[in-house]
Amino acid sequence: MISFLFYISEEVKKEQENELIRLKDQQLNSMSSYSEHIESLYTQIRGFRHDYTNLLVSLNEAIHHNDMPAVKSIYDTVLADSGKSLNTDSYQIGNLAKISNPSVKSIISAKLMEAHQKGIALKVEVEDYMDSPKMEVLDFLRTLSILLDNAIEAAEKCKEASLVFAYFKDSNSDILIVENSTETERINTKTIFKRGFSSKGDNRGIGLANVKEILDKYDNVILNTTSVDYRFRQEMRIGEVEK
Repeated sequence: MISFLFYISEEVKKEQENELIRLKDQQLNSMSSYSEHIESLYTQIRGFRHDYTNLLVSLNEAIHHNDMPAVKSIYDTVLADSGKSLNTDSYQIGNLAKISNPSVKSIISAKLMEAHQKGIALKVEVEDYMDSPKMEVLDFLRTLSILLDNAIEAAEKCKEASLVFAYFKDSNSDILIVENSTETERINTKTIFKRGFSSKGDNRGIGLANVKEILDKYDNVILNTTSVDYRFRQEMRIGEVEK
């Protein structure tokens, strides 16, 4: 019995080590992709600033000569849509700058870039600075990865695919929201966390049993799951750790 328990303990330890190595490798790849993405955005902004300067010169000349048709033409053809060009999903990912933990930032950015590449409309809101999570980093990353993977899988099946990622502070709690569009109007949230639940039923079962097992270890974490009007929402509230 002792040998068996020792064997089980070693196997669990190996599994945890392998999971940690996998997440670290994913973090390095994600950080590289995120850096390239930010560099690309910086290049686009520099180009936009250069073009914008030239447009202002042209606009100034048109105004100086009281050429209102030219002013209207410049506005209608360029300036009216300039705000839209800086509000694309690529720039939405840039809102992750307030996340200080490199591991967390890399995982989120990698998943959001994956969603963007799959044609899913993104909305990213990070209102407050996100420090290191108030739970084990590995557990937080695994939970976050599962929630985002599920959101991407469900959203990409919709005609109007969309995904929302939001973070803000409420008193002493961190609030993290992952919301996505769904094919069905409403999903049965009572069954999706059961072990062995098939994602081919309500399209939301992958890994959620693991999420439940992880979060059951933390008294300071609450996960609220809702589904209504073709929207599926996971809201995780992480409070202070009691000493």
